[in-house]
Amino acid sequence: MTKTEEFLDQYMKTMQEMTQKCLDANQQTEFISFYDYILQHGQFWTPQPLPAGIRKGQPKSCYQNAQRLAARHSDYRYVEGVAYGACVIPVDHAWCVDMEGNVVDNTPIWAAQNGEGVAYFGAPFNIKDVKAWLKGNTETVCVIQNYEKGFPLLKKKGA
Repeated sequence: MTKTEEFLDQYMKTMQEMTQKCLDANQQTEFISFYDYILQHGQFWTPQPLPAGIRKGQPKSCYQNAQRLAARHSDYRYVEGVAYGACVIPVDHAWCVDMEGNVVDNTPIWAAQNGEGVAYFGAPFNIKDVKAWLKGNTETVCVIQNYEKGFPLLKKKGA
């Protein structure tokens, strides 16, 4: 694990612990937070420079950029999680991965890093599922934290 990955791993675990301490013990959800979800379903992905032929997306629009990229490239998977290295602190972020698990991140500030000194940890999703979950939303949002639909991925099954 690189030093950047070690820092990101510790950050996510600390955020999860802090969230857990603030919650009611009777909360009826399968996952207590975004971090809980990605720690259970995610993994580290391999950073790389933006592949040739992939255009940069819009600044500060990672969810939209990654969803559009995954929709255009059937060999990419959409991923949501946390990234660190292009900003001072780790940030909730979305990107794509290719079939080998290499990051394809076309959000400009991240694409400018050329895969160097960054770490990505997140959970992959099928773009068809993402489109279904976000259908009817008024804006492009994080699937895991889809506040417009009441956080369905975090809720307990059957609740």
